[in-house]
Amino acid sequence: MLLTNETLGKRIAHYRKERNLTQVNLATSIGIRPGHYSDIETGRKVPRIHTLARLAATFRVSIDELVGKC
Repeated sequence: MLLTNETLGKRIAHYRKERNLTQVNLATSIGIRPGHYSDIETGRKVPRIHTLARLAATFRVSIDELVGKC
């Protein structure tokens, strides 16, 4: 399966919702603006590797799992 910005955003949203986090809470906890985080979930922006690492750590998954490589 090809990883698109939209697919990655949906995966990130899935993990966020699974953990009962709001976009604002998650964005604040990983050190980005809520609007930027929203753009990531909707596929309008691509997260930088350090943002992916923070998301993966928050979700307690590997970056590979987060992007669907496993």
